[in-house]
Amino acid sequence: MQNKLCPNILLAKSFDSGHWKGSYGLVGHTADVVNAVTVLLENIGQGIINQFDLKCSWEGFRATARLSAYLHDWGKANDHFQMMVRGKRDIRENPQLIRHELASMLLAWEYREWLQQCPNADFLTALVAAGGHHLKLGWDSRKQSPNDELGEIRNGSGSDRLYLYTEPQYFRGMLKHGVKALGLPKQLKLSVKPSREWTVNEIKSKRQLLGGDSVVVMAA
Repeated sequence: MQNKLCPNILLAKSFDSGHWKGSYGLVGHTADVVNAVTVLLENIGQGIINQFDLKCSWEGFRATARLSAYLHDWGKANDHFQMMVRGKRDIRENPQLIRHELASMLLAWEYREWLQQCPNADFLTALVAAGGHHLKLGWDSRKQSPNDELGEIRNGSGSDRLYLYTEPQYFRGMLKHGVKALGLPKQLKLSVKPSREWTVNEIKSKRQLLGGDSVVVMAA
């Protein structure tokens, strides 16, 4: 099976024709969020550390929060989301297989050898914060109640897999922004090549790895 959508740019949100802004693109939106978090940190970051008696340095807190901001929407680089924001997928009839926050966690985990080199940052804490930014990781949308699952795999998506836009022509901009904004290594070295698609079973296995092997608990 091949991905039928070959976007000229990865989007972070939908927009009306003729009203384009750079922040609608995934790279632009990510840059905006990293910048916004940086401003917040400069103004209230030390106060948060003091108020909650956090056992971390200012440098570590700042770097981890910025890494989380960088990662928070990585999971939008998939065909279900990109079709949705282009009006090519009706989520009322065919919901996305998984929410983008879970996809962000799973995808970032595949790049962990690179991301763990972010100066002063705690990768696992950043990963969990990115995954929880919509407070939906432990939520059953059908029952409208919390559950113990690390993200929901939805029925009725009409597909048994997600296609990922990790090829250089799609994802290079996101990686380059990590180098520029966060000081990540210019050279991407990974033991395993990033996935181009995930089947439902692969998603379940990856979710179990993150949730079942105490990766999330370790960062708590």
